[in-house]
Amino acid sequence: MSTMFIDTKAIQHNLAHIQSLVGQVLVMPIIKANAYGIGFEAAAKAVGDGCMVGVADVYEAVEYRRFANTPILVLYQPDLDDIETLVQNDFCIAVSEIAFLRQLDKAAKKRVQVQLSIDTGLGTVGILPSQIESFCKECKTLKNIEVVGIFSQYAYPESFEPQDVAYSQKQSAHFATAVQTAQKHFGKLKYKSLCCSGAIVGQPQAFYDMVRPGYVLYGYYPQPFFANHLSLQPAIKLSAKVVSIRTMPVGTSLGYTGTSVLQKERTIATLAIGYSDGLSRKMSGVGCVVLHGQKAPILGSVCMDMTNVDVTDIPEVRLGDQAFVWDNKVVTLEQVSDWCEIGLDEFLTHLSKDIKRVMV
Repeated sequence: MSTMFIDTKAIQHNLAHIQSLVGQVLVMPIIKANAYGIGFEAAAKAVGDGCMVGVADVYEAVEYRRFANTPILVLYQPDLDDIETLVQNDFCIAVSEIAFLRQLDKAAKKRVQVQLSIDTGLGTVGILPSQIESFCKECKTLKNIEVVGIFSQYAYPESFEPQDVAYSQKQSAHFATAVQTAQKHFGKLKYKSLCCSGAIVGQPQAFYDMVRPGYVLYGYYPQPFFANHLSLQPAIKLSAKVVSIRTMPVGTSLGYTGTSVLQKERTIATLAIGYSDGLSRKMSGVGCVVLHGQKAPILGSVCMDMTNVDVTDIPEVRLGDQAFVWDNKVVTLEQVSDWCEIGLDEFLTHLSKDIKRVMV
């Protein structure tokens, strides 16, 4: 079985560091996608009960509430079938469709807190700028709906290319207008938020009342440039046990389709981890793992449950040893995501929930 080691104190350090950067602005940790792979229990232990957190859907909100009694914002407007659960659990809800709000108002027996989700240019979900005025007017007619916040999302939060910066400026202007319109109808809103992880560095003028850090909480940078502005501690390591060690002769074919044929005798260790756990086949013949502080190259194709590595130059390897997919020192998570040719946050959220999580 593979094991993820989670340093909750590192997450607490990162949260405190971000708070120091934004001053009195509220920090809402984003823990969607199983808290970027670390699991809700570990996230709850690290974050504590002090602040609102953001999750993707009602299922995640219910799961997280098992571990922490803290305010929860459901970031994407739920399905109509979820309304009863929402009302029962007092979740704060992102809304963008009047039809949904009408159903929510009808089902609620008390005031339900919502935040307006604004599409300023990301093009996924949210109220369009041209619709904000009419949305607010109709929302005010619903007796059980209490608007407490408004938020949006940058499309290029981590980019400093001139054209992307210009687009972000347009989004900032759209959001400022949306805030003005909403507060004209509902008075001063408690939560106004535009900045996610990258924008905390790139758009400090747009902090408003709240920022929403995601994977920077876990100690990883959106891009190398951000290391000049943030002081983060990596919080996650992923390991797998050595389940076989064999000396393989010249000509041995390793993995499906013979992706690696040995040109000389090698000592091969097989690890109990594969693409069903979240590794990528793109690591085949490119990536490496860490055994006894040394790099062991991946040979052959990454299989569903197993991965072969070359330990010829690490003779101290034994059955049951822990091999680290990344240890944040010899191999970093950034390197692993490069080998997999996917974003770091995408890689984290692909990790299987069956991986054992251990808090350290």
